[in-house]
Amino acid sequence: MFVIVEAPMGVTYGEQCMGLACDQRKIEGFLIPTFADAGLLTNFFERFQGWPPGVKEEWKSADAEELALLVEGIRVWRTYSDTEGRTDEPHFLTLDRNRLAESTEAWVRVLTPYGPGVLVFPNSD
Repeated sequence: MFVIVEAPMGVTYGEQCMGLACDQRKIEGFLIPTFADAGLLTNFFERFQGWPPGVKEEWKSADAEELALLVEGIRVWRTYSDTEGRTDEPHFLTLDRNRLAESTEAWVRVLTPYGPGVLVFPNSD
């Protein structure tokens, strides 16, 4: 799994998402690897069976809450320089509820320590 942080970097990343609907989405930014387990993938594959919200219906409250819990378990590192040198700090992602309608399988809108982004992972199709 990776997080693409939205930023004017001149680099655009693309992802096939939305289960069996096979939507193609792109975003400009920079890529951060995550070291998450397969819980998020398993949830989408078992629960939505290739037809996640965004295709056939809106996100139900219980599904959004479950997704939020899964996302909050994914750690990313923020690196910055200060007067003492380079510092790395762990942070956890949060679900971007303001952009929840854009989230689907393999394309989950999140908030990172760097700003808004997208959690991407392999599409089930």
